[in-house]
Amino acid sequence: MKVWLLGILIVAAYAKHEEYDGHLNLEDQMFTDKVSASPSRIGGRLPYNQYQSVEAIHKYMDDVAAAHPNIARVVTPTNSFHGQPMKYMRISTTNFQDSRKPVIFLDGGMHGREWLSIPPVTYAINQLVENVTDPTLLSRFDWILLPIVNPDGYRFSRQGDDQLIEAQRKATLFSRSERVTYENYQPLEVIYEYMDTVARKYSQTVTLVTPANSFEGRPIKYLKISKDNFKSGKPVIFLDAGLHAREWITIPTVTYAIHKLVENVTEPDLLDKFDWILFPVVNPDGYKYSYDVVSNILRLNEFGFRFFVQCELVHTLLLLFLGRLRSWYA
Repeated sequence: MKVWLLGILIVAAYAKHEEYDGHLNLEDQMFTDKVSASPSRIGGRLPYNQYQSVEAIHKYMDDVAAAHPNIARVVTPTNSFHGQPMKYMRISTTNFQDSRKPVIFLDGGMHGREWLSIPPVTYAINQLVENVTDPTLLSRFDWILLPIVNPDGYRFSRQGDDQLIEAQRKATLFSRSERVTYENYQPLEVIYEYMDTVARKYSQTVTLVTPANSFEGRPIKYLKISKDNFKSGKPVIFLDAGLHAREWITIPTVTYAIHKLVENVTEPDLLDKFDWILFPVVNPDGYKYSYDVVSNILRLNEFGFRFFVQCELVHTLLLLFLGRLRSWYA
């Protein structure tokens, strides 16, 4: 009897595992089906039954501006890291000349897989220009609408190609020099080498501190920058970055602050009035891991989630079985 019940539990666990796996695969397929691989238009607007490509969204913005030049204008202030245009739309009945009108700013697509945030911005464009149902929104306000803050991440997440991930990793090649470059992301060793060099060359104002090693034995380094070695009681400004493993974009901010405070000083008051502690990589283990094996990250995320679901299911069934077993022998 007890063996029979245990067998039922094992079969149920396996059946649930297959059911969860099937649901996850179905979800992946549905997600893929909602991707528009090419520009898709219905009349003068974007459809909202699928996610659109960067090209389709940018073309839609260009078309709206061309059809309504009196109130809408597309601005391309710069290109992204990978050379894609960064476009936003200015919408105003007075070309932003009426200073009494508040300006409303809407953006979307800041994170690579934040797909859901983009259609609300394109829909706002549609409602403000093409299908106006509330004219007071334009008479009372001016608008700046930026549908895709991060076109590189959005395109990257839509393609979902491991080869593309590896290509991006290889694109972040670095050159060892006395100054960190900002055309690409630098590995941990180069960042630390730069900090060592700065501390050695500017020893009167810069002190390198290595208070401990990380869990995996890597040095944890920060710089103390002060004209009087922190003796005058000036306010101390602390900057850190790289807390999360893939938070790559925060690290150049701190290394650039080091550069401007020591190597290329254009605001001497920053050192006259303040002392500084600059900590470029809080999590060296995570940064090193994500930088070296970024080509496997997406697969690991998917596997980890599926494994978690399956383990939780088996764990729950095991607890139920142990509880029943305890009642048998109580």
